[in-house]
Amino acid sequence: MYLLSQLSNREKNIWVALILDITVSLYFFPKVFAMEGGIIANGPELFSLIVKITIFMIVIHILSHIFFVTGKDEKMDERDHQFDAKAHRVAYIALVVGISLLVGQLVLREVAAEYLSFDYEIFNMSQVIIYLMLFLTLSSIVKNSLNLFFYCRGY
Repeated sequence: MYLLSQLSNREKNIWVALILDITVSLYFFPKVFAMEGGIIANGPELFSLIVKITIFMIVIHILSHIFFVTGKDEKMDERDHQFDAKAHRVAYIALVVGISLLVGQLVLREVAAEYLSFDYEIFNMSQVIIYLMLFLTLSSIVKNSLNLFFYCRGY
């Protein structure tokens, strides 16, 4: 508890968001990638999974706010805005790289099929959507991790 008293409310919120992102990712993505037949074939199962995760996240956010956030709300100063800007910039780059890799793979498949008479497994639409969700989640994890790093470093 001593460590928690050393952290600002903003740092506590970032920690909770980071831990939730990682926990939900480790629970959600393996289950979704293991589904056969795509989103349409597994609609009810996927819907149930999303509802469970949403309820879990709401409950954890409420509990974390009750137990960890103390005192008045802190206004953001120049340093906080600078940390956020740096973290958002790197997270944006990570997101663009992930999406570029996905688009590159899709284009490469078309080029290979057209010019090299070589056909290989392509992502179906469900897999593309899941990979986009994965890249968005990884971007959020990068952003929160960098924010914590900047706060711990202090400059």
